[in-house]
Amino acid sequence: MEFELFHILIFVIPFATAYFLKAWSGKKSYLDYLIPHFVFFNVALQGIMAGLTQIFNPHLVAEYLNWPFSPFIYELGFANLAMGTGALFALFLKDLTAVWTAAAIYGLFLFFAFINHILQLYFEGNFSAGNAGAVMFTDLLTPVTLALLFYLLRRNK
Repeated sequence: MEFELFHILIFVIPFATAYFLKAWSGKKSYLDYLIPHFVFFNVALQGIMAGLTQIFNPHLVAEYLNWPFSPFIYELGFANLAMGTGALFALFLKDLTAVWTAAAIYGLFLFFAFINHILQLYFEGNFSAGNAGAVMFTDLLTPVTLALLFYLLRRNK
């Protein structure tokens, strides 16, 4: 249940923080606040947290996903950690191209993970929370939201 709540909160929090920053300062557009917050929470923080959990508690991850334990979970953790850290570096650089690149890479990763969730549902009957819960939906909503945000940014500039 904690993982489910984490995925829902991490998706919603950037919309609230960007709204309050826009209302408080009003110096930039809502989109200018939302994009870095969304990338921070849904790419950098999610990637780092997922990576650390997969590296340091792979048996819990395997149980949550309803998978047998495999050393591959460590490698998945290294990939998540690398992508999350890369997004964090891009945000610190304040380089929109670097932020977009990090977000696009992680977005594609999540989209392909979403496809795998669907395949696991259909072929394996895996209806565990780690496969068919909030994670599956955020694995689709995050890349779609990232694409929409960057589309809107390009259109408005």
